[in-house]
Amino acid sequence: MGEDKKEDKKRKRVVPKAPVQMIISREYVGTQTVTEAFIPIISEDIRKKIAEGDTFDNEGLSA
Repeated sequence: MGEDKKEDKKRKRVVPKAPVQMIISREYVGTQTVTEAFIPIISEDIRKKIAEGDTFDNEGLSA
């Protein structure tokens, strides 16, 4: 019986962590402000999100 109590004390509650919101895949060095640095990333993410629903087949050509 004493062993059961020890096992209960050792158990830790598993709490799921929040999902990752954004992973920054570029490094900016220089005099850019935060806004200047993130505009290209955000606009690229928006463009990719819009393109997900695009069903137009341009045979591998891009504008």
